[in-house]
Amino acid sequence: MNRLSRQSQLYRNATGSAIDHAAGDALIGRYRRYERLFPETDAKDRHVAAAAVTARKRSGADIVTIVTWNLKDFDRKELAAVRVVTETPDAFLCRLLADSQDDVIAAFMRMRANLPPAAA
Repeated sequence: MNRLSRQSQLYRNATGSAIDHAAGDALIGRYRRYERLFPETDAKDRHVAAAAVTARKRSGADIVTIVTWNLKDFDRKELAAVRVVTETPDAFLCRLLADSQDDVIAAFMRMRANLPPAAA
């Protein structure tokens, strides 16, 4: 492996580790059992819907939101039955900013502070 490729791989690994660390309990496992609840949702996206169900149950939230540009790939009736909704990233961020601008800015500042330094 040449020097540039190795540095690039190290940077990707560091970035992935930083993201995993920052995500903390947002990383979802043990969701496969819920995929069967979404026969009309695109097969390539059922795991996302299933993870949303797992997240809702684990968090105790009444409703959870899947943030995606692929709204058409999710069956809204199936999601509604398990108290999951979809929203575009633009709509989600606009809603968050309208509801609590200071919290959103603080969250972005924390995320920025957790990024690894740029590769030399």
